[in-house]
Amino acid sequence: MFNWSKKKSKLLYKYLFSYLLVFMLPFITISTILYHISVGKLEKEIIRSNMDKIDQIKDMTDTRLSELNSLATKISYDHRLTPYMLTEPYYDQQAIEELIRYKMSNSFIDEIFLNFNESKDLVYSSKGTSTFHTFVQSTYPVKNKDIEALNKGMQIQSNPLSQIIDIASKNSNGKRVIAYSYPIPIQSSSPYGTVTFFIKEETLSKLMKNALGDFEGNSFIFDADYNLFASNENGVQIDLDFVKNISANNDGNTHKDFKNEDYSFSIARSQLSGWTFVSVMPTQQFYGKMTSLKYFIFMVLLGLAVVGITVVCYLSFKQYKPIQNLAQYLGNKEQMNHSKKQSNEIELIRTKIESIYEDSEFLKRKIIAHKPFVRAQFLTNLLKGEGKEHQDIIALANDLKISLRGDSFFVIAVSYKGKIKKQETFTYWKKIVETIHEISHEECCGYGVELVHDYTAAIIVNIKDDSSNWNESRQLFSHHLIELLKKHCSILPFVGIGQIYKEANKINRSFIEATASIENDILHHETHAIFFEDLSIDNDETIWFPEESRLKFIQSLKQGDRVVAKETLAEILDSLAQKKFPSYMLKCTCFDLINTVLKTIAELGIEHNPEEVKRLSDFQTLDQLKESATIFIDQICLEVEKRKESHNDQLRDNIMEYIQKQYKHHTLSLEMISDHFQISSSYVSRFIREQTGITFTQLVWKLRMDEFKQQLVNTNRTIKEIVLDIGYFDVSNFTRKFRKEEGITPSQYRKYHQQNRDDQKAL
Repeated sequence: MFNWSKKKSKLLYKYLFSYLLVFMLPFITISTILYHISVGKLEKEIIRSNMDKIDQIKDMTDTRLSELNSLATKISYDHRLTPYMLTEPYYDQQAIEELIRYKMSNSFIDEIFLNFNESKDLVYSSKGTSTFHTFVQSTYPVKNKDIEALNKGMQIQSNPLSQIIDIASKNSNGKRVIAYSYPIPIQSSSPYGTVTFFIKEETLSKLMKNALGDFEGNSFIFDADYNLFASNENGVQIDLDFVKNISANNDGNTHKDFKNEDYSFSIARSQLSGWTFVSVMPTQQFYGKMTSLKYFIFMVLLGLAVVGITVVCYLSFKQYKPIQNLAQYLGNKEQMNHSKKQSNEIELIRTKIESIYEDSEFLKRKIIAHKPFVRAQFLTNLLKGEGKEHQDIIALANDLKISLRGDSFFVIAVSYKGKIKKQETFTYWKKIVETIHEISHEECCGYGVELVHDYTAAIIVNIKDDSSNWNESRQLFSHHLIELLKKHCSILPFVGIGQIYKEANKINRSFIEATASIENDILHHETHAIFFEDLSIDNDETIWFPEESRLKFIQSLKQGDRVVAKETLAEILDSLAQKKFPSYMLKCTCFDLINTVLKTIAELGIEHNPEEVKRLSDFQTLDQLKESATIFIDQICLEVEKRKESHNDQLRDNIMEYIQKQYKHHTLSLEMISDHFQISSSYVSRFIREQTGITFTQLVWKLRMDEFKQQLVNTNRTIKEIVLDIGYFDVSNFTRKFRKEEGITPSQYRKYHQQNRDDQKAL
């Protein structure tokens, strides 16, 4: 059916065996439990049935005895059965008839008779009046050994009394009766007589006849002193004293061994009479009754096992084929990649899945940890003009949960450049950074990012496509931003606003314009937001190129944005080409443009090569000037980028040096570093992650761990002293984290490394 190699066949057998094991273990467990539950339940039901029958006999007996109690009460208050009525010749016959009616009203009673204290020798029964001697000799013959006991029972003065009386008459077939005597009146402190009921033993035996059902066994009724009242034997010979002992010391259902045979006892006690009701049967009878059930359950489970094994084998063969194909595919990939071959298909798949899972988890952690940085980096790249196509930018923004709902954008630059003079102003700056993180107002949504250079931040604002007036939306959003800044800062920052551009990949143009507006704001000391297009108002009459273009060109050079710089240069030269200037005037304008470049270089402090300046000024046409200026722009922007990188490197070195000095202080925090370097804590966190690849917390933990290990191995200081020295107060928490990371406790780490060091010295 399948053409597999021997190696793969072994794997298939293991695979098949695993499926069988998975099926058989729960199947056997469940089958065993089901079997024992079914058999055990039947056994319990049989025992419970026997117990119910014993309880039923007990309840019926209690009911009958309660009826005797009620009957005795009625007799005690019956005026026709008073001593006077029974002794008067005229009324004695009525009294006898009344006793007969009482006897006939209860089938449980074999005889009823009265005895009064004032005439102790007389007995009044349903058969008439006689002396006690005549009663026990002729009327109801009692064996001599029980006559005295019966006489005493008929004269009780307190609680009811039950006695076992042997009858000697042939008519009673030598049976026994139970004499149940009540003092009358019932519960009286001064009884005047006794009413006695005779109950035949065979009456109780009939009640017990169905106690065992079809089982062989015996049933017994004992009084409070464990004297046998009645019994019913059915094919089981068992010692009566053994039954009494078990009945006296146990209750409910129990199993006991007698002469190497196990017997089941069902024991019930009456709270009313104090009698004990017992049934005894061999326990093995249960299993005889359960043989058919066991056989049926066994056959059903066997059938299920056969069907289950058949299905498991079929599914194993069927499902192995895709696994084999997958293993072959991965094996071919491994071979192509010259990877290490795995021992079998399962191992190959497992290794591959583990590798994919680990890569996935690693990437997930990286994404989560870098998300703030990625967001900031994404916004920064948009400001630099390093974004991709518009649709790609929108897709990436959606992944970062940045909602760009339209294709119209502008940038607002916020800066404290020149205003940061004291700690209070820096506090305002931190509030500004928090405020501009994300701002929404009517049809605009802005996302802010901090730029560490000169305490400047930028807000990229997106306008909805359905906005009725983009310029009005821009003004309303700008006004809303100014109001937010006023709430948090008594010293307002400079605010510059770039023009609106279509598509996200042109955001850097608006950013350059916004920063150019700030430059103009600083020069003119304005206190309100400056829109870039307003910069040209004072230059309408100039014969030179537009002032806003000059500012935009200068700012693009300062930002190192060669794309915008070249684009602005081209716009300036194209505008000059379209104007009908005299040649000398055009020459002067071009030199003014060259002078703007040189002044910007001087402001940036960039050294220039005189030969390059000479080549820049030695032009004959606008195209030659554009070509030379483009080369010069590339050099300037490259130098600006290098300075930014150098600034970042210097900042990184300063921050790392500061952390190296302060990491042992428990007060070290992002806020502490932020205050020291006068930059926001969010920027510090993002900057450390960007420069080191780990978070601030991870960096401090690593430094403290390295120091802790060094002191642990090379000093004799206690663990608590070292933990406190590196900046922790909670020793137990540090120890728990250490063990989680290293897999051993600090004490074990110290012992292990000191032992290795001693071994090396010994060598």
